[in-house]
Amino acid sequence: MMRTAAKFKRYPVPFFVAVVALACTSGLVCVERLLAQQSPGGDAINGHSCTAEAIARVDEGKALAQVLAMDEARRVFEQAVTLDAECALAHWGLAITNLPWPGEAASRLAEARARDELARAIAPRTQQERAHVQALAALFEPAADPFPLRQRAYRDALRRLVEAYPNDDDASVWLALAELSLSTAPGDEAAALAAAAVRDRFGKVPRHAGAAFVLLLAVDDPRADADARAIADVLARTAPTAPGPRHIAARVYQQLGLWAEAARQDEAALALVTTPIGGRLLYGPERRWFIPESLLTSYVELGRFEDAGTLLKTIDAALAHAGRAQEADVVERAHRARTRMRVRLALERQDWSALRKLPRSAFADQDLELVWFAQGLGAARFAFPHQDAEAFAEARAAATELEDVARAAGPSSEAMRRWLLVRAAIAGGQYERDEMTVMLRQAQQIEGELRASGQLPRPLVWADEVAGDLRLQVDEAGKARLRYTDVLSKQPRRARAFLGLARAENALGNQAAARAAYRQFLDVWAQADAGRPELLEARKFLGSTR
Repeated sequence: MMRTAAKFKRYPVPFFVAVVALACTSGLVCVERLLAQQSPGGDAINGHSCTAEAIARVDEGKALAQVLAMDEARRVFEQAVTLDAECALAHWGLAITNLPWPGEAASRLAEARARDELARAIAPRTQQERAHVQALAALFEPAADPFPLRQRAYRDALRRLVEAYPNDDDASVWLALAELSLSTAPGDEAAALAAAAVRDRFGKVPRHAGAAFVLLLAVDDPRADADARAIADVLARTAPTAPGPRHIAARVYQQLGLWAEAARQDEAALALVTTPIGGRLLYGPERRWFIPESLLTSYVELGRFEDAGTLLKTIDAALAHAGRAQEADVVERAHRARTRMRVRLALERQDWSALRKLPRSAFADQDLELVWFAQGLGAARFAFPHQDAEAFAEARAAATELEDVARAAGPSSEAMRRWLLVRAAIAGGQYERDEMTVMLRQAQQIEGELRASGQLPRPLVWADEVAGDLRLQVDEAGKARLRYTDVLSKQPRRARAFLGLARAENALGNQAAARAAYRQFLDVWAQADAGRPELLEARKFLGSTR
C-alpha cells in the first residue's frame, strides 16, 4: 500500500482518512488531562497493563500496523486478546486494524468502535497507554463532528503526546501518519510536517521500520531526496514479514532505477503469500495495483524476459484455478493486471507482431481500450520496415476504435494520450513528419498533465520514448536524442532509453557518446536473457569502436 510513494504518489485524501482514522475530539480532553500529570519530557512506557505474552503480540501487531499491514496486524492483535482478554492495548490495536482501510468492508467500523470502547473501559494501568487509547476515541465521538475536524483533533493530541513523551517511538510514527492524512497534494505542507515528525525523532535516515515506511510515503520524489535510497535500504532490512512494506521499498528502488534491488523486494513479497492473486498483494489507492505487475516491470527493465514470461504464466495458472473462496474483486483486479502485464511484456520485447495479433476475445470489455492501443501501436511499428499495407490498415482500424473511447474520456485522458501515440506511429511509419509531430506533442502534453496530477505515475510506454523511436525512424536523430534524454530525466536507468540514445548518438556521428550510452545499457542489462539482439548490437558496436 503506498502512496505511490510512489512513487510513489500521494494517496488521495480518502485513503489517508482511512489510514489515519485514529482521531480525537472528546478524547483530546482525556489526553490533555493525562499529559498534564506528566513531567516535561516524560519517559517511555514503564510497565504495561498486559501480560508479558500479550504485550509481545501487541508490539508485533503495532509494528505491522505502522507499515499498514493490517490483515497481518489484526491476526496478531487477536492472538494478544486470546492471551489476555483484559489487555487494553490489544483491543486498541484491533480498533485500528478494523478501520475502513482500502479494500476493507465498511462494516468493520462497528467492530472498531466496539474495540475502542472496550479498550477505554478496561483503563490501562499506565498513563501513557491511556493517552494512546483515549486519543482513538474521537474517531467515533462526538459523531456529529465532521470527520476532518476529528482528524485534526487527533493530530493535535498526538503532537501533545510526542511533546510529553519524547522517547515514545510509536507516538512519533502515529503522528507522522496523522500529519500525512491531511495531505492533499505531493510535497505539500502536511507531507513536510509528516517527514519532520519522523526525522525529529529518528533522524534523517530512521533505523525504525515504521518510521522509514512513513517517511517514504511522505517523500514526494525519491530522486530529489539524497537519503531515499538509504531509507529504502532500512525498510528492506527491517520490515515486518508482510508483502506491503517489501513492496514500498521496491517502488522506491524502481523510481531510482535500481531494478535488481526492486525485483528482490517484490520477490520477497511474493514469497510471503501462498497464491499470487491474494488481496495482500494489492496496494495503492483503492487497492488498484498489483505487486506481481510491479515485479514484471522490474524484470523487463533488466531484460529478464524469460522470468517475466514465467511470472505471467504463474498468474495465468492461478487465475484459471481461482476458487470461490477468493474475493471476487481481488480476482477481477488480478485479471486486469494480467492484461497490463501481457501488454507491457510485448512492448518491452518490442514484439510488434505479438501486439498486432492480440486477440480481443481474450480480454474483458473494460480492457479493450488497452488492447486497441497495443494492436494499433504494434501494427504501425510492424508495418514500417516494409511499408506493409495490411498492417497499416490494422493500425488505422485500431485507432478508429480507440478514438471513440478517447473522445468519450476527454481531451486530457489516458485514452486520448494512447490514441495520439497510435496516430503518431501511423504517421511516422509513412514519413508524415508534420502530422507525427502534432500528435506526439499533444500526447506528451497530456502525459505531463496526468503525471503532475498523480494519475499516471508510470505509463506502460513513455510518450517521449515513442517520440524518440519515431524520430529515429524518420531520420531525425538530433530530436530523438533529446526525447531519450527526457525519458532518463523522469526514469533513471531506463535501459531502452539508453539504447535509443546510443543509436541516436551513433547516427549523429558521436561515437564517444554512443559508446557511453551503450555501456550504460549493458550495465542495466547485466542480468538479461542471453542472445537478445539488443545485447549483440551493443557488444558489436563497443567491440568495433575501441
